[in-house]
Amino acid sequence: KDGPGTCDICGMPLVPAESLGYATSGFENSNPLIIPATAPLLTGERAVVYVETNNDNTGATYEGREVILGPSVQGYYIVKSGLSEGEKVVVNGAFRIDSELQIHAKKSMMTSGSADISGTKSQENNNSPQISKEDNLTPSISDNPLPPDFSKSLSAILDVYFQFVDALTKDDMKSAKKALTEFETVRKTIKAGSNSLYRDWNRISDKITEIMKNNKHIETLDEARSLLDLLSAQMILLQKQYGNKINGTRYIAYCPMAFNNKGAYWLQREKEILNPYFGPVMLKCGEIRQ
Repeated sequence: KDGPGTCDICGMPLVPAESLGYATSGFENSNPLIIPATAPLLTGERAVVYVETNNDNTGATYEGREVILGPSVQGYYIVKSGLSEGEKVVVNGAFRIDSELQIHAKKSMMTSGSADISGTKSQENNNSPQISKEDNLTPSISDNPLPPDFSKSLSAILDVYFQFVDALTKDDMKSAKKALTEFETVRKTIKAGSNSLYRDWNRISDKITEIMKNNKHIETLDEARSLLDLLSAQMILLQKQYGNKINGTRYIAYCPMAFNNKGAYWLQREKEILNPYFGPVMLKCGEIRQ
């Protein structure tokens, strides 16, 4: 629609496109700047890209930067502001870079200015995060098989996480609380080693410990959904690091309208959207991102 009102399908209030990181005004340049649609991370009210700032014999350095996007045209976004012609952006893998920042407790664009991955309000300023070779990120484990017991344990904690997600899609608070209790029980039984295969899980587990410590008494669906947002960040990191070695197919889903249009991610097994942030009211709201 061209004006304020409500959605004819879901009944939710309409918001200006600009509030979601898009620009609707015309462009002065007849040849506007464009980037592939896979480059930006869309986080509800913000669109961010990772820009290469240095590339020498020490490795490449990338800076997270907020941009204003125009329309999407045949697999590309028009960039209204935030980038200059000739700058290099990450086209495939921006989500991976952001995930690595979160794993290593560094400021990421996905958590900037909102509840951070420890479950407390971020007090950092808005300086853009950077990632470089010196950060010693854990190498890909794609060529290293997981020990069977460890793989089975990670699969088990994902199963319980999906029970929590499923309960929220049905507004079933009783089942959600039961799943949370089992989630913690399963997590505490995972015995991880000290080599590189376990390193990222140890960090993820530590973050979950902080999250659960700050969210001991969950009584309402709103509280459960806020907790889901925090836990999902860690489960997505787990999927990014270990998913190719754990049986089953999982999808990263995104709802741009969650938390007053701030947007939120979650993992699900189905390719068809089942939204845990709105439940039956807007069960099909969202999209599969990966």
